[in-house]
Amino acid sequence: MKLLFALIFISSINLTYAQDTAKKQTPILFAEFVLGYGGSFGEYSGFLYGGSANFQFKKNLFTFRYTQNPQFKFNAAVAGMLVIPYIESKFKNTEIALLYGRRFIKNGRSLSFSAGIGTNDFETKFLSENNHSVKNVSRHIGFSYELNIKWFKSRKKRYRIYMLVPVGKPTAFGRSFGFKLLGNISKHSYMGFAITYGFGWHRGYIEKID
Repeated sequence: MKLLFALIFISSINLTYAQDTAKKQTPILFAEFVLGYGGSFGEYSGFLYGGSANFQFKKNLFTFRYTQNPQFKFNAAVAGMLVIPYIESKFKNTEIALLYGRRFIKNGRSLSFSAGIGTNDFETKFLSENNHSVKNVSRHIGFSYELNIKWFKSRKKRYRIYMLVPVGKPTAFGRSFGFKLLGNISKHSYMGFAITYGFGWHRGYIEKID
C-alpha cells in the first residue's frame, strides 16, 4: 500500500513536466520488489525484502524505499523424545528512506547509484525474568545508499501476460530484472545484496501527440 501511494505521488510530480507540443517523452517511472540477504554488522543476519518507487527526470533519480531485514536463525527445542527445529528471530530492522541519485541508460540496461536519509526502526525481542516475551523498538536516523544494475526491454513491444501472451499495442511499459547493493549507516547499520524485479516505464521514448 505504501508503494502504491508513493507511485501516485511521483506520477503527480511528473505531470508538472508535461507540455502541449508536437512531441512528448514518455515518463521514466517504475516500481521494484527486492529480495535478498543482509544484516547488521556483527549483530545478526537474515532475509532482506521490500520495495521501492522510482521517478527519473533527465539523469536525476528520485527513490522512495521500504525494506525489512529480520534475523534468520535456525534453533531447536526438545519435547520429550523429539527435537523440533524452528526459526528464531530476535532482531529486525525496518527502514524507510528517501534517496536522490543518478541513473544512466544504455540500450536495455541501466546503472544507478543513490544516497539519502532514512529511518531505522531496530526491533529486539527477549524474555523477561517472568518468562514473558518483551519487544523493544528504537528509531535512528541514518545515511541510506544503494547501487543498482538492471535489464529491461530496449524498445517498445506488446506487453506479454506471464511473459508469453502478447496483448494490446506496442508499449514502453514492461518488466525489469536486476541486482542491488543497499544499506544504511546509523547506530544499527545494515548492508545487503538483493535481486530486484520491477515493472513500469524504465526509459523514455519520444512519441507524437495525436
